[in-house]
Order: sequence, then C-alpha cells, then structure tokens
Amino acid sequence: MISKDRAASFYSMKFKAAVTSHPKKGENHPKIPAPFIQNAITIIEKAAHKDYKLTKNSEVFVIKDVCIKPKYILMLVSFTSDSYSDPAYLDTSNNNRNEVTKKESERMEFSCHIMIAKKMDNDSCNMLVEKVPGFTKAKIKLFINSILRKYKQNNANSNEFEFNHPDGSLTKSNKPRKCRISLSVDINGCPSDRLINDLENGTIKGLKLTHSTKKTPWDSAGYFEEKNSSVGFKVSAPSGSRVQAIRNFVTQILPKRGDFSSARIQFTPPGQTTGTESASLDIDAKDPFSCEYFNKTISLNYSAQHTSYSGFISEIIKSMEKHLRVA
Repeated sequence: MISKDRAASFYSMKFKAAVTSHPKKGENHPKIPAPFIQNAITIIEKAAHKDYKLTKNSEVFVIKDVCIKPKYILMLVSFTSDSYSDPAYLDTSNNNRNEVTKKESERMEFSCHIMIAKKMDNDSCNMLVEKVPGFTKAKIKLFINSILRKYKQNNANSNEFEFNHPDGSLTKSNKPRKCRISLSVDINGCPSDRLINDLENGTIKGLKLTHSTKKTPWDSAGYFEEKNSSVGFKVSAPSGSRVQAIRNFVTQILPKRGDFSSARIQFTPPGQTTGTESASLDIDAKDPFSCEYFNKTISLNYSAQHTSYSGFISEIIKSMEKHLRVA
C-alpha cells in the first residue's frame, strides 16, 4: 500500500524523434532539425488535456486535471487497477475487523501529481512524479507516449510532425516535399552531473546503509521473514571533495565493515534550507558514481489520509516547485 508520507521520484525525460516517411530509392533519411526536439515540450503542453484516458489491460490512466504554468506543466493523474485486493481495517483495542467491499465496477484508485519542467537541456527535461504503487517508470513512459501518439493521430496536428526535406525537392504538385516524424520519450533517473553538483554544493545529511537477511526459509504459502538493519554515516568532507570521499568510503572502507545490501545518500540541495532528497548508490560497483543516471527520491513533506485526491494539493505543488527548481 501507499505511505501517508508522500514522496516523488526525480526523472529526466528524453525526447526522441524518428523520420517515418519512406525515402526515395538509394536515399537515406534526412537529419531531423534540432528545433523540433528543442520545442518538443510544447507538444506535451498542447497534447495533455483533462479527461485524457488510457486503458491498458486491467489498468486505467486518466488525467483528472491539468495546469500550465510559465515554467512547468502540472498534471493530476488517476491510476486505477483491478488487481488489488479490497482493503480491511482492524481496531486493535477490541479486535474488531472492518472489511471494505468494493462494487464490481469499482477499482482501487491512486492519484499522483506529475510536474514537468519546460526548460530543455538539449533533448531532455526534468520531471517529478509522485510515487504510487504500480505507477512504475515503464508505465510513466507508456502513458506519456500514448498522449503524444494520440495527439499526432489528430489530422489537425499533422503539420507539427513534418518538415520540408532539406534537399529542397518538390512534389509532383510543385509543393515542398515533406518528411514525417514520430515523437516519443524515454524516462531515465536523475542525471549524474546534477546529483554530483547537489552533493558537492548542498548539505549532506548522511549515508544510510542497509543490511537484509532472511530469518526463515520459504514456507508453504510462499512467504519468508526478513530482518533489516541499517546504520548511518556522516560525511564531513568539504565542498569539492565530498563525492571523492564517499567514493573512497564505499569502495575501500565499506567492504571491511560488513555485508550491506543497499546504500542511500541523503541531502538537501544547494540554495535550500529544508526538504530532503536521497539517491541510491551501487555499492557493488567499482565506482558508485559511474552511473549515467541515479534513482532519486524526494520527500514532499505532505501526509495524505487517502490514496487519491479530488483535486490538486497546494502543499505538494509547492514542494515539487522547490525541488524541481521552477518556483
């Protein structure tokens, strides 16, 4: 189930374009003009609209609301699935059990805020997605790409997905020859250069290491008992040498301290006095900072009583603006 204390994942959304029109015999596909990719975020802005719906197998995605701001695009998305069991509650004071039975037509609903920064860095932009069960990185990619595909299928928008052939050739009707384009996105984690900058210039709260062990073997029902323990370390290196200090600790000192299964670095980005972000490190790698992207989680400082919202939550929006740096 979802935690009351809401968090968000930080992603880098990379736009990809491909020529779909057939070239002439012996001709290669022309290079797509750079402005098309650089302006791709404007297509997301126009394509995402309230009540957009995607049904995929037993799951349904619906945009409940959209807000366009000068620096970002904000969506409130409903994610539903019929694969979840009905919730049940227990009053431990008297052992009374309360089962909540849903109607046959109802599904468990989760809501999440999605904030996409309009500022493009070459072919990518940053985004925050509120964490909810089942709404994985792969499904976020599926959802965004379906919005783009649906927008392109509208004939009124077809001219936004074509450009004049760079050789200046004309059609039989003496009009400029067009090249058609498809647009899609990839969803990646936090870029390494952004994380390294935050660690060197922000405030590091500590490095948390976790050790997990199975206390019992698999039982007949397919369950086992797992014991988790964690330990924290303080990073006291000065700005400019923090990443190297963490790298040395993980690769040289940590192997002598015990068998840890995971590590997360907790920090507050530069220019902020509140708000916690954390990123996982690969403690088995020769260099834990050699990855191109990192799994980064952000605390939204908001406690929710329900798994879904009827509308935008201002506290979540303010927190996202701060961490996405679009305030």
